[in-house]
Amino acid sequence: MRTSYTRTAAPASEPLTTAEAKAYLRVDGSDDDTSIGAFVSACREAIEEFTGRAFISQTWRMTLDTWPSGCGAEGRLIAIERAPVTAVSSVKYYPADGGAQVTLTAGTHYRVHLRENGPTLIERIDDYDWPDLAERLDAVEVVFVAGADSAAAVPPVLVHALKLLLTEFYEIRSTTNIGNIVNELPRFRNLLESKRVGGWVA
Repeated sequence: MRTSYTRTAAPASEPLTTAEAKAYLRVDGSDDDTSIGAFVSACREAIEEFTGRAFISQTWRMTLDTWPSGCGAEGRLIAIERAPVTAVSSVKYYPADGGAQVTLTAGTHYRVHLRENGPTLIERIDDYDWPDLAERLDAVEVVFVAGADSAAAVPPVLVHALKLLLTEFYEIRSTTNIGNIVNELPRFRNLLESKRVGGWVA
């Protein structure tokens, strides 16, 4: 089963304001304000990619090329490898007959099990069978919202990791690829491993 995730709506704010970031970096003046704000966003995205955990509320689209298969729970469950998922907005599919995308109904076709620290599960209702699908990579589409409502609700360990990563990147910004810095530096990996969702690896 091929699964893909695409962020369709970015968070409305960052877990660290530019002023807070400057205070932590001990930066005076405003010459670097734009750059520091961009660094905060880049560091947040790097940590989200590594952990699979969203900081501030954002919307995602997950696509699959087929329904889950197998006996028992394995064939009944779709796992969303992101956290914390706060809502599943829709579950849709393209039917095998080539018709328009069809929307499933929560409570009739599936139920959702939201989990704070693990993959959220979409469970097929007992007396419902997954319908036949068109052969396409986005045959199944799940739209969901993940992340805290505000910066105050973000786990402190993630904010701390963001500050450390921001400091590292700001000090060596001319030579470091921020997308790889979490993987390259053991102290960041050790700090964030416990926050990874379901063993998800970017």
